[in-house]
Amino acid sequence: MIHISKKTTKSRRTLKKQIDRYFGKNGLGLHPVAPRCACACFRGGGGYVIVDILDQQNSRIIDIQSREWEYAAERFMRTI
Repeated sequence: MIHISKKTTKSRRTLKKQIDRYFGKNGLGLHPVAPRCACACFRGGGGYVIVDILDQQNSRIIDIQSREWEYAAERFMRTI
């Protein structure tokens, strides 16, 4: 299991598109799950990825929790 965060100046909308593209159907092929309080949730391959975007004054913090998709989560964070 991994829990990582990173600060960025990218917009929430841009981040959401990148998250969906990377983890979703046309990326890793994980299945989106309706998030309760997170920005996005995905399941597949016996694991999950939960992504949250926290707004600050002039930036955002992207927070990822993952099980079985740790390497993919770390790779995604390098693209931010």
